Amino acid sequence: STTFKDNDRPGIKITGAYLKDGHFYRLPSEYLDYNENDSKLNIEIKPDKTKYKPQEEVKVNLKVTKKDKGIKSKVNVSVVDEGVFKSTEDTTNILEQLYYNMYYNQYTYSTYRDYNLYIAGGGLGSTSGPARTDFGDTVFFDTVETDSSGNAKVKFKMNDSITSFRITAHATTSNVDAGANHTNIESTIPLSISFKKPLGVKESDDVVLNALGIGNINDLINYEFSIKGIDKNITKSARLSQNVYANFGKLPAGTYTATISAKAGNETDKVEFNFDVVKTQTEISVKTTKSIKDTKNIKPTKNPIKLEFFRTSFKTYEKYLEILKDTNKNRLDTKFTYNKALEFENKYNDKDYKLDLGDISTFKESNGYKYLPGDENISYELTAILSYYDKKLSINKSVFYNLLKSKNITEKLNGYMNLAAQKEPILDDVNDLKDQVAGDDIDKLVLTYIFLRDYNNARKYYNKITDKGIKTYVATFLDKEKAKEQIDKLYKKDYANRYVYLAMVSYFENNNVGLSTKEKVTVSYGKKKKEVVLSSLGKKYLTISQKDLKELKFNSRYKDIYITYYYDGLLDEIDNSKKIKNIKCKIASTKTVLGTNIILQIDISKVANYTYLDLYLPNGLTMGDNFKSDFASVVSSTKEHVTFYIGEKKSNVIYVPLYASSPGNYTIESIVLKNENNYQISNPVTITITEK
Repeated sequence: STTFKDNDRPGIKITGAYLKDGHFYRLPSEYLDYNENDSKLNIEIKPDKTKYKPQEEVKVNLKVTKKDKGIKSKVNVSVVDEGVFKSTEDTTNILEQLYYNMYYNQYTYSTYRDYNLYIAGGGLGSTSGPARTDFGDTVFFDTVETDSSGNAKVKFKMNDSITSFRITAHATTSNVDAGANHTNIESTIPLSISFKKPLGVKESDDVVLNALGIGNINDLINYEFSIKGIDKNITKSARLSQNVYANFGKLPAGTYTATISAKAGNETDKVEFNFDVVKTQTEISVKTTKSIKDTKNIKPTKNPIKLEFFRTSFKTYEKYLEILKDTNKNRLDTKFTYNKALEFENKYNDKDYKLDLGDISTFKESNGYKYLPGDENISYELTAILSYYDKKLSINKSVFYNLLKSKNITEKLNGYMNLAAQKEPILDDVNDLKDQVAGDDIDKLVLTYIFLRDYNNARKYYNKITDKGIKTYVATFLDKEKAKEQIDKLYKKDYANRYVYLAMVSYFENNNVGLSTKEKVTVSYGKKKKEVVLSSLGKKYLTISQKDLKELKFNSRYKDIYITYYYDGLLDEIDNSKKIKNIKCKIASTKTVLGTNIILQIDISKVANYTYLDLYLPNGLTMGDNFKSDFASVVSSTKEHVTFYIGEKKSNVIYVPLYASSPGNYTIESIVLKNENNYQISNPVTITITEK
């Protein structure tokens, strides 16, 4: 027997195993339960008042107790715009997290990221003084320690936003007691300007500023809009809670400072903020690659110049690495292989990527194996391959031992295959069964032998494998050259195949001799020199910025080094021979009224399944709320950028709802899809939005 004490908690995990009839069985794991309320802390948060002016000092008293008695603790305090929690609610329960399935040995909480909030009250000023400029979402973030009575004090200054702020406190003690609480305070003035900072403004779009008066006044509000460096002031008048717009027309690319002033009776307000105008929202990576053996120097056309070095003797590995990193991560297999690519770069290319395999371990279980939510077609074969590589994906082995009781050969093989992937000693049992296996079940048999490292039997049945993806994966264990040929052929014909990315991972795992060697290149420019040391997967990057940079020279005793120099270019700079204009976009009318709903039709008949589409929206348009599709989904969305994932297409058009949010003349830029050797692009769409 084992005795657990108070100081052992939290996070005690109990599991067990037993032997029966020569087989090893593992019992499900359980976490030792505690009454978490026995360790609950109560936190009282008392600000000196509930309403403040911008930049006014706030004093807060904290009191931490356990069962009504003050206690010494550490308290993390954050003060964040309440608007943040409207888009991302804080669902953290510190006590529950500490006392349930404790995967991590440390609890952290932070809200320090400044979100760009574009809601009423986002950027506001005061009744006098200079323009207000501080509109960040986080006002305060720090940790304090209470005294033995549980008391502590914090103080901070409000920023310039007129909004409600949430004060959140999380407390912990050395005995792992924990608790949380929050309260709200407000920042307010009689008249304030709410505005939406222009985003996604291109040289082809009008620059339109906007304002909305908020407060307790009855007078007409007079606004003045100006942009530093632009010889133009625009005045407008409106009542409280009425939007006003000031159109400055098209401006060259650059960073600008805008000022909006408002006056109503004796009340005034002024805000100031920066915004950007860009040539294009869609920048294309333009690359040129040359051999150092054949090219000892280059003459840069851009300054600074970004250089990328790599070794061609390992170009197959480099190509597979890029494919694994660039593929979509919407499926369990591709998410896993993406992480493996980062792992390889960490190991062979001196990188330090943070892997998120922990996310994979949270996928739901179905019939004993894990699958990606929304994708229940993960097979037993794929399950076995994934668990072969990653212990976090391993499952309860008893599920597969139960399959061995079946009289059905396929079910038995599903069991043996997955047990073999998890290193169970079952080779003799599989050999007893092999003569009964035929048809598609040969695929499972060969995979089982691969996992058991019985490559002789795997070779014996290899040519009988029916699935091309599985055959390609198995080849990476048996024949390096044949595997490379089959991977390239399968990827070209069916890049969405479930096994092709796993075959690339296996190619790395099983053919990695020489991947740890180092090579050296010297780069000379003017009177300066820099040395680049390459690993075998040796992608190394060097950015050189020097006035009057005329020539770069390279020197190395190795002959297999190539250099790629690249820069972020424009679509117009891409060779026309690499552009395929086969994505069509259209709207019903190129003129519409402010507040109107618009449908953008995107013809994707020439777009492959399992593809991401990036749509960049100008400042005058926002994504609508009612996007519907039975094969496409929105995977990320900001005010100016929407990413769609195209699954298995069921029609050739997606209908994107847009909303006319600001008057002016705008362009929806071309959608660009980068393929291996070319770019699929759409036509741009122009639109004029009027106030009436």
